[in-house]
Amino acid sequence: MRLFRLCLAFLALSMTGNLHAFDKAQSHLDEWRPDLALEHLETIRDEDSAHWHRMKGITLLALEENERGLENLEKAVSLEPEDGSNHWYLVGGLLAQLDDSGIMSQVRLARQIRNSMEAAVEQSPDNPEYRFGLMQFHLGAPRIIGGSNRRARQGRDALKEMDEYWGLAAEAIFLLDDDQGEAGLEMMRAAWNNGEGVEMMGMSIAFNAITHEHWELAYETLSRILELEPEQYSAAYQMGRLAALSGKWLDEGQQALEVYSNLPFITPGSPSRAAAFWRLGEIDQHRGEMDAAKHNFRMALELDPDHDDAREAMEKLEASLQAGDDETGGEEYGKDAEENAEADEQLLV
Repeated sequence: MRLFRLCLAFLALSMTGNLHAFDKAQSHLDEWRPDLALEHLETIRDEDSAHWHRMKGITLLALEENERGLENLEKAVSLEPEDGSNHWYLVGGLLAQLDDSGIMSQVRLARQIRNSMEAAVEQSPDNPEYRFGLMQFHLGAPRIIGGSNRRARQGRDALKEMDEYWGLAAEAIFLLDDDQGEAGLEMMRAAWNNGEGVEMMGMSIAFNAITHEHWELAYETLSRILELEPEQYSAAYQMGRLAALSGKWLDEGQQALEVYSNLPFITPGSPSRAAAFWRLGEIDQHRGEMDAAKHNFRMALELDPDHDDAREAMEKLEASLQAGDDETGGEEYGKDAEENAEADEQLLV
């Protein structure tokens, strides 16, 4: 699931409108008001327009109406199959179905995701973002759902020929996959500093830096993204996650998660508000503020009673307090957090 969430994060960064008639709807989406975007789209309804269906599909996904959103995105593809962007946005609709699907449905959806990515590249062969996403799919996905190291290498080589800096980023992904974390992250940072796709590459650096526990690089990268784009809320969540896992930059992490937890809407596939409160509780534990930690874990469970991580954190904290260990947190919690980081397979959460 980690791979698919990463792809969805990248996809969300590229969801922008480019036709004047849809500027108002896009501006509402940029303001995180998909409800207003949907209202506007209904006033300019055009069932024969692929772009209208695409915008409506994106908006419905933002409203967590995933099935309706997928229908509109599929309609956009059927109206203009020669437009690679329609296939790329369809990937987002398919990804939104994954979490609520059984294992067999996930296998089917994953194959559809691969097919849509391949169609996007076929129709828009000069788009490096599409090639980069497809390369990562082939590199990270199991063979049963279409992963292929050979095709991943072909994608990497195509990116090298297309653009020097996207080629560097592609090579960096291979180094990371081969457990050459330091070299891979430095190469990706060089690509990001000199090339295009700043947000997309930057988020990839941050995800991988956190995964490999390169805390300083993750902080540097996320800080730069948020400086360039203060409303990049995926980066804000990751700043909070970084603080919770590393025990560093606790004030910045808390502030970022508080902003995230108060958003009017959460992009589909992104961490939930419950996850934000869970991470806030972990930050409280780093500080040794156990009452605040309990409050935030409780908030997470009120929002999502099935949030296993928050429930486990609450149970461990209560057990420690009942045992008379009132100082649980700080150094001892930091040790647990390091272990959690090593086992943290949910790349975004």
